[in-house]
Amino acid sequence: MKKRLCFAAPLLAFMPLLSAPAGAALAASSSKVAATPDFLQTDPKAGFASAGAQFCAPTAVSNSLTWLGTHGYPALLPQGSNLHNVQANLIRLLGSASFTNTDPASGTGPAQLMRGVGQYVQKAGYGISELSYEGWRAVPAAQRVSMTPDLDNIRDVIDDDAGAVWLNVGWYRYDENDDTYERSSGHWVTVVGYGGDDLLIHDPATSVGRTERATVTPLASGSLVGQEANLPRAAEEYYELGGSLARENWVAILDGAVFLLLD
Repeated sequence: MKKRLCFAAPLLAFMPLLSAPAGAALAASSSKVAATPDFLQTDPKAGFASAGAQFCAPTAVSNSLTWLGTHGYPALLPQGSNLHNVQANLIRLLGSASFTNTDPASGTGPAQLMRGVGQYVQKAGYGISELSYEGWRAVPAAQRVSMTPDLDNIRDVIDDDAGAVWLNVGWYRYDENDDTYERSSGHWVTVVGYGGDDLLIHDPATSVGRTERATVTPLASGSLVGQEANLPRAAEEYYELGGSLARENWVAILDGAVFLLLD
């Protein structure tokens, strides 16, 4: 991938965790599958705003930053030795007005997520060689690589020991009469690896400790429609996500992906 953004900042007084969580082994191309946390955004013990209903973005990001924090980037983690409490504190920090500014009613857009991740990593004292977006949703022009997500780039970055990828999933209603997909809302998930043609994810909205498979199928026709900027647009360059992301009466579409590569 083309490197686009670089950051540098003084080191903050963050402390590392003592150890990484363990998970069930799962055949895949990435060692991150078993060792990446799978935090539940609605965990009642965490006490997030609005019971965490819109906290998928900071939770998805925290999964990756916790892995990175225990694999060479310890200053990404707040102080503490209890993994659950440390990650809950990390999610609160990420979702705060200082970083992604997650709205308890409407969640977090790609521009908010990238701004928050960039600022957080900066303040932890690490450099960023890549912080970019592929997809149609509104982001600063300097951070957009393309209007469509590239599956090869997703695989390449998640294979990198300094990389993280977060998928922005759109929930759409399909109208077969005019072949349109109307966007209603969205969701963020953490990519942890891939197996064959499937992406392996940790979904903040589902039960913890379960790596899930999302099938990826190109859309053959139609249009994506809705109220956001950059819609309507042709659907053929986008992907339907199935498997664990399949929902009755809804179509899950890969709206975009955010890529992070640390120095």
